[in-house]
Amino acid sequence: MKETPYTIEHFEEEESFQIKEILQKYLRHWPWFVLAIFLCVGLGYTYLRYAPIIYKSQAKIKIIDESQEVDIASSALSLLGGGPKINLENEIEILKSYRILSQVVNELHLDISFYEVGNVKTRRIWAPPFQITKHIAADSIRAPKPYIIELGKKGITITDANEITYTPNLNEPEQPTEGLPFSIKMVEGIDPVFYEGITYKAVLNPFKSTVLSLARDLQVISTSKDSEILSLTLESESMDLNEAILNTLIEKFNQDGVLDRQLVSQRTLNFIDERFLYLSEELDSIEGGKESFKRSNNLSYIEADAGMSLQRKSETEEQVIQLENQISISEILKETVINQSDYGLLPANIGIENASLNNLVVGYNEMALEREKLLPTVGANHPTLQNLNGQLERAKVNIIKSVNIYGTQLKNSLRQLKLEESRAGSVFSRLPEKEKMLRSIERQQSIKENLFLLLLQKREEAAISYAVTAPTVKVVDYGLTNDIPVSPKKTMVYALSLLAGMFLPFAVLYIRFALDTKIHERADIEKLTTDIPVVGEIPFFKDVKKKLELNDRSIMAESFRILGTNVNYLLEEKDKGLGQVVMV
Repeated sequence: MKETPYTIEHFEEEESFQIKEILQKYLRHWPWFVLAIFLCVGLGYTYLRYAPIIYKSQAKIKIIDESQEVDIASSALSLLGGGPKINLENEIEILKSYRILSQVVNELHLDISFYEVGNVKTRRIWAPPFQITKHIAADSIRAPKPYIIELGKKGITITDANEITYTPNLNEPEQPTEGLPFSIKMVEGIDPVFYEGITYKAVLNPFKSTVLSLARDLQVISTSKDSEILSLTLESESMDLNEAILNTLIEKFNQDGVLDRQLVSQRTLNFIDERFLYLSEELDSIEGGKESFKRSNNLSYIEADAGMSLQRKSETEEQVIQLENQISISEILKETVINQSDYGLLPANIGIENASLNNLVVGYNEMALEREKLLPTVGANHPTLQNLNGQLERAKVNIIKSVNIYGTQLKNSLRQLKLEESRAGSVFSRLPEKEKMLRSIERQQSIKENLFLLLLQKREEAAISYAVTAPTVKVVDYGLTNDIPVSPKKTMVYALSLLAGMFLPFAVLYIRFALDTKIHERADIEKLTTDIPVVGEIPFFKDVKKKLELNDRSIMAESFRILGTNVNYLLEEKDKGLGQVVMV
């Protein structure tokens, strides 16, 4: 147990000695470390000087819940904290959809990218001093077409990829230049002379690839799990370009949501306007028949009935009118569903007093809107579209069945009311036949007038809803860009350069030392074996030319004297005066 501290201390000293030896081995080559660090830091500086500077822009929007009419059950759920939640994943997919992003590309002409060409570095810009208007269809461009644009005193010179030069006439910017797929003009108030010596590059990109590239670069995420706020981020070399894209995307997304809600109101307005034409003709016909009947029968007015029997009859007639009203409206809805062949929107809230039937119509309209959004982006035989078509057909059948059931119930109720009306009318059996006919005409007129007024009221409601449609998003922050670029990062680049400068010479020396199998010094032999003694060490001098003398006190002479002494010590004693021979 007493030998343990000595052993541990011995090992620690040996390990410390090995570390010092290794450090000395590498520090002998310190100039290489200094040179490598200097070169790597210089390369890092060069990279920072010419690498594209990328900025990150961010915008935030809050999605507004579109549901405005909720039943009692959903209201109770919302009070308990279990109300309807907005599906942010759906909103993110809409924001990144090809349909919305293509509107942004069209609005900002992003399929034409502009660059300022430098001696070494070319950077993308957003607002060059000129404007370009394409004269070819967007689908006709299959690959990027670059054009070099130079401004000077003589005007504009354009060179394409085939080194063909064009000189557009700036005095007639709308006049197309032969061979150029676009026209170019200077921004108002800008003289080309001020931009002399600056070279620009304009690239006409395929429209589809531009939209898909924007979809890849755009990042849309939710700020938190329970939040209705979405964060939109975009990275590029131009701050202004990032902010313009984000702001335009918010505008197009909001317009799309508003348009969806306006489509239902517009369809209701169109339907009611069509019914007004038929009702006007029917009312004119009834009023003309009433006038002719009165004139031919010398009738000026119907005498007012008195008593409880008349009141009872009037109440019954009002109920009959309401039921016939509902029957007429349900038949109109049924006709619209049967005659519709293109899966268009159905009129909503036209006065049917049946909640389940109204819910079926609302559900059908939501699926029809989804189909209209999907149709421009997929083919007619797409499985999703075919599935929607099947759902719409089933929804039509359900609506027709519900209308039939509702109509049967109304007719049964109407039959009972008419029986009651007949019993109440027996009191007036003595009235002249002409008076009964006139009342029948007036009743038909009252039905049509009530229906006309009801549709007029619904039309006003739809018109108000169409005119004051609320936005679908609330802008929390428009596009904002941090002045500090996200790439390249100076601190990280210099740190990696410094590490690389230290690592590269260390790696080279490590490999060199690992592959070196030569013996350079006494320690190399002692590491390999301890059984063979070392007799002496002779130093190596490149410039040694003189012969060694007996009285020479140089290092070389001393080394040979030590060698001779050690050899004599190791050799056995001389036998009978014979000399000893050492072979080297």
